[in-house]
Amino acid sequence: MKIKNLILKNIKLIDLMQDDIFTSSINTKTNDMLERMVAEDKQNVIITDSDKIFAMLSLMDILKAHKSGIKIRDYIKNNNKYLKFALYKENSSIDLINILQKESEIEAIPILDRDKRPIGLIDETQIRRLYSLLIDKSYVLFNNIIDNLHDAICVVDEDSRVLLWNQSAQKLYKIAEDEIVDKLITDKFPTALLPKVIAQKKEYRNIYNNPRENCYDIISATPLYDGHKCIGAVSCDMDISELFRISKLLNDAMSNISMLENEVSKLNESRLTLSQIKTKNTRLKSTIKLCKNISKSKVNILISGESGTGKEVLSRAIHIESSMKGHFVSVECDKSSQEDLKKELFGSNNMKSSVLGKLQLADKGTLFLDEVGELPLSLQDDILKIIDNKIMNIDIRVIAATSDDLRKKVNKGLFREELFHRLSSVNVYLPSLKERKEDIPMLVNKFVREFCITYRKNIVDIPSEIMDKLKEHEYIGNIRELRNTIERIVISSQGNNIDRSYINGILQKEEEDSYNSKTLDLTKILEKAELKAIKQALKITNYNKMRTSKLLNIPRSTLYFKMKKHNLE
Repeated sequence: MKIKNLILKNIKLIDLMQDDIFTSSINTKTNDMLERMVAEDKQNVIITDSDKIFAMLSLMDILKAHKSGIKIRDYIKNNNKYLKFALYKENSSIDLINILQKESEIEAIPILDRDKRPIGLIDETQIRRLYSLLIDKSYVLFNNIIDNLHDAICVVDEDSRVLLWNQSAQKLYKIAEDEIVDKLITDKFPTALLPKVIAQKKEYRNIYNNPRENCYDIISATPLYDGHKCIGAVSCDMDISELFRISKLLNDAMSNISMLENEVSKLNESRLTLSQIKTKNTRLKSTIKLCKNISKSKVNILISGESGTGKEVLSRAIHIESSMKGHFVSVECDKSSQEDLKKELFGSNNMKSSVLGKLQLADKGTLFLDEVGELPLSLQDDILKIIDNKIMNIDIRVIAATSDDLRKKVNKGLFREELFHRLSSVNVYLPSLKERKEDIPMLVNKFVREFCITYRKNIVDIPSEIMDKLKEHEYIGNIRELRNTIERIVISSQGNNIDRSYINGILQKEEEDSYNSKTLDLTKILEKAELKAIKQALKITNYNKMRTSKLLNIPRSTLYFKMKKHNLE
């Protein structure tokens, strides 16, 4: 509607109107009026009374009055033909359209100057011309918009014949408009996505494509409808070749640009709002609703659930929803020694350097204590004092997460009961993946899209038999394990197809080894399992240390230590 008004605004009535008009006094005889209208070939006459417009009559109106033998004044009165609408020359075509939409039976409208004298006329001929101009100018404007888009746009009909091919498409694919328009899209692109969109009546978004050497793009396509009937499809191809060129330059200075893309993806994932966390699971929906209700308050929250269920993602979402001015600061309570953890929390200040602690960084924000059950007792006392404002003048909200049963730890004297009660003002439970298997297809498709971009693949669909296997698998590591599994699947895929044999290899449960009494040394068993895991991760990542440490979920420094220990340097 706004585009239409933009066009109409620039079509002035003075340029559209018929200026050779016929005016006549209301006292003129109908016979004289008819003779002049016929002689001058006029279809409408403006009736004036004391130089003021009184009515607008058509040739048919004058004939009717003449046959009835009544005066023009009486004809106007009897048939309510008084002038209802008039426009000034300064008016735009928008005002004319507004009148026509309200009064569909109007045959003509007079145009006046500032002194309210008639200077022109808009009748059916000018109205048809206006609509024709509107169509023509809309078409020109539409083509200008399409051709000035940076993305390549292609529109096909229901038979997949190309109807539109904009300038960006010509530039991206080096195919001129006359070479492809009115031809089947598959003539130039045998594996084109658009015929599939039409056949399935399904939308596709952000599909990676490598149409020719050194050309990379991301395709989104959707069907077009006329009412309920699919009449074609449109695709939008975003050229990311320049991004790949820049990535190659960056790759000279970095070990692997794909790892950077993966890190950015993970960062974006961890910055989801509560509304962006999607689920079909009733229990998780209730949890998200509870978190929305308490997010604006400063109440401390204890999130429990198995490892890998997304406790930090949920905590960040609560922080974002809270609109707190400070930062979200995460502390992994199980990854450092007591001394290092204390420095991380409280910082250090000596002659050589001064480092702010995470408690200070979290001021006016959220402190996230991951695996809080592993926090040493002495530091538990310090955290309790922080919450009670007995030490350090900081304003923080604490969100703690645990995969342990903290109540059992309290009973065993491994966790302070006072801190347990302070942290668990609100208890939130995140269900494991086996409790929300209905979400697995959605998560699988999300991770496939993510890793297709990271590893430059183009997997459009997950075959149903593979999806069934993914749903049946038991994910001990929950979402984290599922995500790692999908990453391995994408990496191992051949071209655009998933290697089914590899799926079986990574999903099948390892058969239990037959141990005798001489091989039940737990230390040796763990060492053997550790070595096997590191070797497999290194193979998957082509010995990229950053990606390997991420896959194994250990710090890079720990990876280097373990590689040296197992002589894998």
